[in-house]
Amino acid sequence: SIGIEMCEHRGNNREATLNRTAKLAAVLMKKNDIPLRNVVPHYHWPRRGRNPANKNCPHFLMDNGRPGGKWRTFLNRVNYQYRRLG
Repeated sequence: SIGIEMCEHRGNNREATLNRTAKLAAVLMKKNDIPLRNVVPHYHWPRRGRNPANKNCPHFLMDNGRPGGKWRTFLNRVNYQYRRLG
């Protein structure tokens, strides 16, 4: 698997971070023949012996601690960037 971390700092432009991350994910998908359905948040992997079992990560793309509309919107960005690669 390939992991991508989105780091933020004070004064960060979240939209720019999301766009850069979507572009990077698309390039990695193309290079490694990874389908969009395999692009998953950190939440995807359960943490053994932890409560909650799934990490709320990336928190700004989760809806009430779970993948939902915000995550789907991000995947749409990734897919858009992927299609632009041709």
